[in-house]
Amino acid sequence: MRLTLLLVLVCAFVFAQSQSTSGGQTSSSSGTTTPPSHSTRQPSWGNATPVAVTGKVVLDSGIAPPDSARVELRCGSTNFLVGFTDSSGGFGSPSSGSASTQDASISDPSAAGPGGLGAISLPVASSSRGASESCELWATYPGYSSGPVRLPNNPSPLLGRRNLGTVILHRLANVPGNTVSASAVAAPKAADKALRKGQEAMRKQKWSEAIAQFHKATEIYPQHAIAWYELGRIFEQQHDLVAGRDALRRAISIDARYVAPYLTLAHLACTDQKWPEALEASEHAIQLDPVDFPEAFFFNAVANLNLGRAPAAEKSLRAGIQIDSAHRFPRLHQLLGILLAQRREFTAAAESLRAYLKIAPGAPDAETVNKQVSELDRLASAGRGPARQ
Repeated sequence: MRLTLLLVLVCAFVFAQSQSTSGGQTSSSSGTTTPPSHSTRQPSWGNATPVAVTGKVVLDSGIAPPDSARVELRCGSTNFLVGFTDSSGGFGSPSSGSASTQDASISDPSAAGPGGLGAISLPVASSSRGASESCELWATYPGYSSGPVRLPNNPSPLLGRRNLGTVILHRLANVPGNTVSASAVAAPKAADKALRKGQEAMRKQKWSEAIAQFHKATEIYPQHAIAWYELGRIFEQQHDLVAGRDALRRAISIDARYVAPYLTLAHLACTDQKWPEALEASEHAIQLDPVDFPEAFFFNAVANLNLGRAPAAEKSLRAGIQIDSAHRFPRLHQLLGILLAQRREFTAAAESLRAYLKIAPGAPDAETVNKQVSELDRLASAGRGPARQ
């Protein structure tokens, strides 16, 4: 059996539209994406009793994040997506969404929307032996980083709601880009109201209503970069690439430090196979925020590969993997494996594809990739490629 590895000609990534509500790391106003790459494996808790956990996330200035912050549970080497904060920075509050509890390792907790998870049910050991894995709660937000909140292995009482207090997000010094466009500060209330209505309609996939509301926001306040960005995202999803590109460029012309439009423009350019444009947009996103968006490095690598710049593509892939500590974008490993296989570095290529499968075992192409790994192992054993340096 011969190994077939195809060069990625279009970006194998779609923004998580179901998480687009009021903004945030998975939101429409920040443009951050959340690929469905999180583990759904249950931690090894032993004898466990669910404890409902609540808390709050604030910036180091003392205010709640302007958009939803991401809340993660990190147990050993495995990360679990817990949910997203509401407009006040709270998470796990039944008042902000469904009153039902959900497990921390559910595959799509975003379905309830920011702050809408109800009480978060985290299994915690009830035996005297404690849990076999220690867990920490983290909040993440573009341009910011929090310290961990360690969860006790054997809390008392074992039942009821446990408030973890406040998780503080600290600004990273080397991130010049903006998560939220500065232009929104001067927006009239009527424009902001239309923007929020559009975002809510977008979350419900009422596209015509969302477009009408975003147009209303831009008519009231033509400098509303977030509303222009939202229009660009909808047009992209509807495959109106010309209108999408125009709206995104309008957002960038208003606020050149607003990261989100560059990411969507890079994705759109990849989809349209406009590689110089994809390269330029992804480079802008990386320059504005080199620590929060691994997908920017992926778009950059795809563009470089298709422009015949394999060394630059490899550099971008390795940089993206380095910052993707939460393993949110496993396609970086897959594309690196493809690149290495084309260079006949079969052992290293197999390792990269194994890393992809470990992060995303349920990926639609997992069976195909497993076959590719087997073939790479065979080629490496047969001495068909150069030895790994």
